[in-house]
Amino acid sequence: MILLTDVHIIQPEEWLAYRDIRLAALKDAPDAFGSIYTESIRYTDAQWQDRLQDLNPATDQPMTILDDGRFVCLGWSRIEQLDSRVANLYSMWVAPTHRGHGLGRRLVNSAIDWAKGQGMEQMELDVTLYP
Repeated sequence: MILLTDVHIIQPEEWLAYRDIRLAALKDAPDAFGSIYTESIRYTDAQWQDRLQDLNPATDQPMTILDDGRFVCLGWSRIEQLDSRVANLYSMWVAPTHRGHGLGRRLVNSAIDWAKGQGMEQMELDVTLYP
């Protein structure tokens, strides 16, 4: 039984769960990300913690959805240039066990709502393409 929560904003103290879902995503879909599993698995705890430290909620929104307390998907909204009026959506991934339940759509909609709330006029989905 799937007990899904609303979109959850990943907090710095959840770095371990973030690390686990990010590594799962890199392992499952190696061609879909700019980084690779074999490099990321070697990051220290401090490097994983740094990814979530000092994030500004006006420019970064790392997201997941929880199933019984576990992260089951991933997305990251970011505004890289405050004057551009464009937000980006990176790192979209849903665990194979949870695909087909609309989680990706929920992450995208949450990212769009967040970007609109920050005054953005456009959202770009950044996708890594490999031959």
